[in-house]
Order: sequence, then structure tokens, then C-alpha cells
Amino acid sequence: MKRNLFIIILVTLLMLVFVFKFDRNKSVVSSNYLGVIKNAPSMQDLTNSRQVNLSEYAGKYVIVLEVWETWCPACKKSIPELIKLYDSFKKFEKIKNNVVFFSFVSNSSGSNSDIVNFIKQNGINYPVLMDNSYYISKNFGVRYIPSLFIIDKEGNLRYSKVGPESSSILEAELFKILK
Repeated sequence: MKRNLFIIILVTLLMLVFVFKFDRNKSVVSSNYLGVIKNAPSMQDLTNSRQVNLSEYAGKYVIVLEVWETWCPACKKSIPELIKLYDSFKKFEKIKNNVVFFSFVSNSSGSNSDIVNFIKQNGINYPVLMDNSYYISKNFGVRYIPSLFIIDKEGNLRYSKVGPESSSILEAELFKILK
């Protein structure tokens, strides 16, 4: 009886190890996001109508990513804080030359022109990338929005937050990473 229970537990544990070790295509289970960023598809920046390849920034910059949608009330509270952070980082040479900001939306926010109007109405002055394939959301394991991530130059997740966060806290986190 004890031996059968032991075998059942052992087999269950082995199955769990197998599932977690080899089921990596649903979301990133590693703390290293460099590969995710390098393999991201090209996306349109709705703030200036240019194509952005995240691979150009991987390993060279600390990357601040936020996933949001125009219809999300919490996102509307988060956006002004990221604008403040983006504006304040320009004053600090250490941050300015080492950090990039990207926001990601999908077509669930409306048409491109609807999203561009939202960007203008809310004074968003950092890149907003159209991620219709939900590549970032899937690979960063986003379940709730807004979701914010700060990735260091080595591709390690150094900070994440679901929901709005004050620009002063985000600025402090960036300075910790850049030390």
C-alpha cells in the first residue's frame, strides 16, 4: 500500500516536472526575456507610423514595457504616470541613454485611427506599438492590464506591476537597475 502510494506520488512529480520543463510555448517560464524581445515580430508604432523591431533594443537598453488597452479604466490611470516617467527620464543622462519605453495595444482597442486619436487625446509621447498577435502579452504572461515590466540589458525581469504605478516608484526602480 505504501509502495503504491510512493509510486503514484513519484510519477505525479515526474509528470509535473516534464510539463513545466517542456511546456514553454504558452508563456515565458524563464526569468530571461532577451529571446522574447529578440524574436518579437516587427510592430507598427502608432505615434509616428514607423515599424519597430524590438530586436534592435535587446541587450542594449533597459526596456520598460506596458500592455494596456484604450477601454481599460485602470490603464487610463496608468498612462499619465508613464508619461511623467518618460518626460522626467529626459533630464537624467544615465537614464536617457540607457532606457527605452514601449507600450503595446491590440486591435481590441479599436481601429488604428481610434487608437491614434486616444494617443493624441491623452498626450502619449512614447512609442505605442500595435501588437495584434498578442506576442508580448502571451510571452510575458499578461493576464490583467495594465501590466508593466522593466527588463534589464541582460534580459532579466527586474520589476513588474499589474495596475497603475506612480512615476516616482518607477523612476526609483530604474535607478536601482542602472546602478
